[in-house]
Amino acid sequence: MNWNAIIALSEVVGVIAIISSLIYVAAQIRQNTLIARATIIHSTNTAATRIPELIAQDAELAIIYRKGISGQSLDGVDLERFIALVEMYVIWLEDVDSQFDADLYFNDDDLDGVIDAMSYELMNWFSTPEVRKWWHQEAKQNYVPGFAIKMDKYIETD
Repeated sequence: MNWNAIIALSEVVGVIAIISSLIYVAAQIRQNTLIARATIIHSTNTAATRIPELIAQDAELAIIYRKGISGQSLDGVDLERFIALVEMYVIWLEDVDSQFDADLYFNDDDLDGVIDAMSYELMNWFSTPEVRKWWHQEAKQNYVPGFAIKMDKYIETD
């Protein structure tokens, strides 16, 4: 057999092996990406259920929540408990927003961002002047600046 033919055949086999390896790696990356997105969605949904779970387990907290999102005045411990719920919601929202911005959570061409999609619910949480005051005076600086700017778009300043 001709040595040139053997070398050429070896190169063809090598190219086929490299292409097969690249196809396999691409498939693995795609599968890992799908698994990562599913994991992110699961953990986000698990976190999202935390507030309703707390409210469902505590009648007093449910009353505070109802008063808070309806804009009724809260004071003392009730206000602190409602603000704690608001903070849980905002932390969750910041997490989902960062995932959306990184194209990790979901893709929706009609959606400018998670904050825009959640604006109605967001305004329910920030319906009282006390909560808006908490945001501007205490909480805002604890969040990523880009997220805080998005939030400010929907939260009116006193």
